[in-house]
Amino acid sequence: MVGVSGDSVKTLEKFKKEHKLPYSLLSDENGELAKKLGVPVKVGSATVKTKIAGEDVVLERGATTQRWTIIIDKNGKIVYREQVKDTGGDAKKVLEAVEKLK
Repeated sequence: MVGVSGDSVKTLEKFKKEHKLPYSLLSDENGELAKKLGVPVKVGSATVKTKIAGEDVVLERGATTQRWTIIIDKNGKIVYREQVKDTGGDAKKVLEAVEKLK
């Protein structure tokens, strides 16, 4: 599993550490990967103010997308692609899609 974001590498390092994520995060600051995967993307600098470890920080983002889940099989074919509207419901759909691959 890999998370892809338009955030900078520095931002993703902070985010991963703060949320103790057990997977890799890939920076797609130009939105190139998102476009190749058919995910709508808005390219342009943006900043997000938040708190990390109790400290106010400004995170930098080069591209913004809505959240999508994409599953790619061992042959490199996209077998599942859907915009995430309900994270709880999405997890169930993803699990079902992964089970079909077995």
